[in-house]
Amino acid sequence: MGDDSIYTATNKDYYAVNSLVSEGHEEHVKEELAVFKSIESVMPKSYFQDLPDNQNSHIFIAKNKCLGVQYQCNCIL
Repeated sequence: MGDDSIYTATNKDYYAVNSLVSEGHEEHVKEELAVFKSIESVMPKSYFQDLPDNQNSHIFIAKNKCLGVQYQCNCIL
C-alpha cells in the first residue's frame, strides 16, 4: 500500500493525464465512428493548465504500482 498515492494534479501531470484521455478517446473512436474521430490533441495543454486555477474543477491523480496512473476530473458547473 505504501506505493499508492492520491493527489491533486499540477501542470507537471499533463502528459500522463493526456495520455489516458487520448487512450479513452481512441476507444470511443473505435466504437462510434459516426460520432468520434481521431484527433492529435484530445486535451489541449492550455485547457489542462487552466483547470488547477479554476475553483470549480479538480483533477485527482491516483498512482498505484500495479495499475499505473489513473485520473478523475470533477467539475462544478
